[in-house]
This record gives sequence, C-alpha cells and structure tokens, in this order.
Amino acid sequence: MLKVIYFIKSDKVMKNGECPIYAKIQYQQQTLTMSTKQSITSKRWNFTNNLRNPLKLEKEKVIKTSLESFKLAFERKIKREF
Repeated sequence: MLKVIYFIKSDKVMKNGECPIYAKIQYQQQTLTMSTKQSITSKRWNFTNNLRNPLKLEKEKVIKTSLESFKLAFERKIKREF
C-alpha cells in the first residue's frame, strides 16, 4: 500500500518566509523522502491543518492540487510496475 505524508521543513525558511513542502513516500518496506517543489508559510500550513481544512487562498488550492497530482503520479508508476 502506498502512503504519502506531507510535511514542511521549517528549518529551511526561504527569503520570502515560506518553507518547502516535502513528501515522505512509503511503499511496502521502502521509504523515500523528497521535495515537492512547493512552499508555504508555516503559519498557513498550521492554520489549514496541513492543507486538510477548506482552503480560501488560491495559492493554497493550487498547492493542494499539485500535491494530489504528485501522489497520483506515484500510484500510476507503482501500478505499471506490477
């Protein structure tokens, strides 16, 4: 089963005050951590409960859609391999 957990690296704050969003991908016994190339302020990340609550800002909606695409791409890749 594929499991993707998103988190921010608050120790890598960029000049604009945003933190990069990373994904921890677990499949069977393997784990991979990688950048999603998306970023958000830690305040908004916490306020939206890690983008789970209803989103009001357009940027957050775009980020959430991008993260869903990210996960879908991994699911497709796994299905093709098996």
